[in-house]
Amino acid sequence: MPDNGEAALPGPAQCPFPSRTTIDHAATLAALPRRRHCRGWRLVALVLLAGMLGAAGAHENVPGHPVQVHPHVSPAQAAFDKLFWDIDDGVYPIGSRVDALKLLAWLRSAVPAGDVHRELQYRYMHCLLGFQHVAEGALDYAREGVAAARDAGDGASEAALRLCLGQQLVGHGDIGAARQEFERAAELARRSHDFNVHGIALVQRGHLRMDAGEVALGLQDLLDAQAVFEEGKVEFQIEFNLFSIAQAYRRIGDLDQADEYLGRVMDFGRARDDALVLGVTLVERARLRSAQGRHAEAEADLEEALALSRQRGSDDDVTMIHLALADVYNAASRPREALEALETASAGYARTGDSPEPGRIEFATGVARSRLGQHQAALDAFDRALPALLDRDDMPSVMLLYQARAISREALGDPAGALADLREYGRMRRDAAERITDQRVLALSHGFDARYRDLQNARLRLEQERTERLAAAERQKTPWRLASIALGGALVVLLVSLAVLQARRTLGLRRMASTDPLTGAANRRAIQQIATKTIAAADAPACLVLLDLDHFKQVNDRFGHGVGDQVLVRTVATWNTVLRQGDRLGRLGGEEFLVVLPGAGIGAGMQVAGRLLEATRAMDLSDLGEGLQLTVSLGVAQIGSGDRTLEAVLERADAALYKAKDNGRDRIELAEPRGTEDTSP
Repeated sequence: MPDNGEAALPGPAQCPFPSRTTIDHAATLAALPRRRHCRGWRLVALVLLAGMLGAAGAHENVPGHPVQVHPHVSPAQAAFDKLFWDIDDGVYPIGSRVDALKLLAWLRSAVPAGDVHRELQYRYMHCLLGFQHVAEGALDYAREGVAAARDAGDGASEAALRLCLGQQLVGHGDIGAARQEFERAAELARRSHDFNVHGIALVQRGHLRMDAGEVALGLQDLLDAQAVFEEGKVEFQIEFNLFSIAQAYRRIGDLDQADEYLGRVMDFGRARDDALVLGVTLVERARLRSAQGRHAEAEADLEEALALSRQRGSDDDVTMIHLALADVYNAASRPREALEALETASAGYARTGDSPEPGRIEFATGVARSRLGQHQAALDAFDRALPALLDRDDMPSVMLLYQARAISREALGDPAGALADLREYGRMRRDAAERITDQRVLALSHGFDARYRDLQNARLRLEQERTERLAAAERQKTPWRLASIALGGALVVLLVSLAVLQARRTLGLRRMASTDPLTGAANRRAIQQIATKTIAAADAPACLVLLDLDHFKQVNDRFGHGVGDQVLVRTVATWNTVLRQGDRLGRLGGEEFLVVLPGAGIGAGMQVAGRLLEATRAMDLSDLGEGLQLTVSLGVAQIGSGDRTLEAVLERADAALYKAKDNGRDRIELAEPRGTEDTSP
């Protein structure tokens, strides 16, 4: 380690983004995991790393920022803090891994002896910058940092280091473990009021959920993260999270809402004259507008993005935009221009040594050739594209390939092949529509749609204004009229009061007869009646979820029945927060519960069961007893058209529940369908 690291360091430079380390874009994108289906991940990756390194003008919200431990800061501590924040704020540009290692060596030498907190800050910075392009040792380093922060009782640093550990796990393909680390980081950051880490952890989990097909849950995480960023006034993250929210809305089929969010990101990029942000957002908006049939606007967006990329000297982006232009030209039935754009893109990839997503150029070439009437050449291109598209699970492109290939097959005298392709296209289109509908229903049931809430609030305001106008009109009437109304009103109030009192007594008796007195959930008799009525109306899809708390007897034996009762009450309250509107929860007895999900197919039923499972895992019961944790096993059964009795459905759900128990508990199992019942979502 050099005695004077400053001489070996690059000089200060102006950051392209406010308050973040200036890292070479290519290095940043290579260091972070790329998403398979999200073409906006270039921006997402840059934002996540930038956010983990700093937030504009708000050091108190930056991951790893120390809570003031000592009332007085020594000169050595002050020197470390200045260097740490200079690195964080982008005073020193990092154009390569060598630059990063020099800065880290300097920062390491500045850690005051015996200062545990600043040692953890260094570990955090090293976790972010020290392993770019080098995966070996990254996981062990991150895990050691988490353990050190936990042993030191430093919740803020542990949250930041768990966030970095989650990133490393994603890069190694361990998505389940990464998701757990992001959840732990979010909880620790929430407790230590670190808005930046809390929000980024939610964003990370949201992207993992969307990758797994849980788009509605991913959207929930992104909107929750936005609320956290706004509460903490983390301006940089507030703006950039809009891009991810736009992508989530696009994936659930709400293209207008996605367009609105992308417009807000565009405003942000133009206000800061940021060519990178504008370019990536323009490409994403062009894809969206092309899907809406607004081809001229999509082309204009891509032409603007092309000019910005040339201005930045980014050959990679210029090539990628020509490929996107080919897709727009094909969608607008301009195949010759599409082929010209594809030729330009291919030449660009050959020049830079980079490569497009497998099968993408072949697919676009096939579409263009088919529309030019060159059907044999189109089929050859489609045959080359299809295996690659299937391998990377690009189902939207596969669906369009079947549609385009059917046209060429029919033109070449192969009606059987054309019919087979059209059938596959129709099936995939129906499946995609059902998935999108299911995700939109889930999104609405959780109150994700801000426009719906705005409309509801507007309606309530109008009703309140109408009530106030009527009241003002009444006050202007003559005194005798008011007296007459008052006298009549008093009589009515008396009668109504007596009727309300009687109704309340009747309602109270009914509620007592149908409610579990401990938890407030429906009791056994009531939930069975609800389930029976749902089965009788089996013209619509529905599911039952049977839940049993794992090892609950041990909770009573170890902590006492009083604590056990409190656990049941808290568990029911937690579950009610994740159920959809219209879902009903009931207690069958002891620690066994039943949830009735009207209108839910297998897809939505498994989604709700997953939220119940995760909500149980995430419960913090430490105030009730040291080491007290809770898990639950669940069995999900769909109500089929042939089901006539509750006992038959419960028997299948119970079999699935016991399968979950036998397979290790803390999991969900799906019941076997009844006969030939349709179990599609």
